[in-house]
Amino acid sequence: MKTFIANFGKVNYLWPDCRDKSNVATLDDEDIHPFWESGDREGYIAHAIANKKSAAAFLICQT
Repeated sequence: MKTFIANFGKVNYLWPDCRDKSNVATLDDEDIHPFWESGDREGYIAHAIANKKSAAAFLICQT
């Protein structure tokens, strides 16, 4: 089995619990979470590109 870890932010505080319990944790902002709940992938991506910034304060670009 391969494991991929995406550590967004300065500290991945959920990693110890996820590792110990074999869980995957996802975090969303409140304004984008409804897209995830409804399975609206295209809406999620469009909203993120239009409204979200990286940790370095750059707008996300679609390539």
